[in-house]
Amino acid sequence: MNWWIGNKDTGIRAQGRDGQNGEDAVPPVVTIGDNGNWLIDGVDTGKPSRGEEGVAGTTPTVTIGENGNWVINGKDTGKAAIGKDGRSPEVIIGTNGNWYINGKDTGIRAYGKDGINGKDGANGKDGINGKDGANGKDGINGKDGAAGKDGANGKDGANGKSAYELWVESVEAGCNNTGPKVKNPHNPSLDWDCGKTTLSDFWEFLRGADGKDGADGKDGKPGVPGRGIPFAQGPGRRAGVCAGGPGKEGRIYPVRLLRRRKGRNGGASPGIPERRCPAGRFLEQPCLDPGRGELLPD
Repeated sequence: MNWWIGNKDTGIRAQGRDGQNGEDAVPPVVTIGDNGNWLIDGVDTGKPSRGEEGVAGTTPTVTIGENGNWVINGKDTGKAAIGKDGRSPEVIIGTNGNWYINGKDTGIRAYGKDGINGKDGANGKDGINGKDGANGKDGINGKDGAAGKDGANGKDGANGKSAYELWVESVEAGCNNTGPKVKNPHNPSLDWDCGKTTLSDFWEFLRGADGKDGADGKDGKPGVPGRGIPFAQGPGRRAGVCAGGPGKEGRIYPVRLLRRRKGRNGGASPGIPERRCPAGRFLEQPCLDPGRGELLPD
């Protein structure tokens, strides 16, 4: 009987081999003769089949000694009362990966061959995002680095364009369809005239809408009545300036003179004009003699 691992025979016997069979023995014919002796195959052995009656025996005292032997009537028999434990085989895995029994390689692998890699499983669902951790403490500010060297001066930039030049470019771009149309600020529904790109046109483009008329000023105080206005001697019609009210433009109207009166010394005095003007007007300043074209003294 061999040792088996799994369903494979290791070829190592679990028990010792049986010895060779002996020859079959012929059993003797044993009988008891008439004289009471044992007869073997009819030959008298001279040995009585029954012993002489002896003294009545006593039951022996049988114990197990401290050394594990049978002790009969206090005498060590030298025979072990308990058999020794059987020896279990030493089974290990060798460095070549085979099973070893009592130091002998069984030739049987202790590990199976690697199987074919299985197919990748389906990706699992994403887990729920964890909560944001608490903000860490601000670190200590680092030391200021050394000042860097001044860089080389840059090249001069191109000359800038004036507002007028940029405006002209915008108008021309709109007219050439290379940019948006420039609207007429005075009439936003129309585009600016492509032929108007002079400096005067630029100022016209920037001109705002005319402001609204201011409110009329308050009427001035009534004038002080004038004194009589002397005219050249002689009756007739003279002219005077009659105004239409404070702040209004004056206009020349004819003024009829009164009759002449004699002076204290018998001399003639100039006529005194009537202070009459059209309705709503009053005499404002000395009259102009239309005949002589001069302003008469007051």
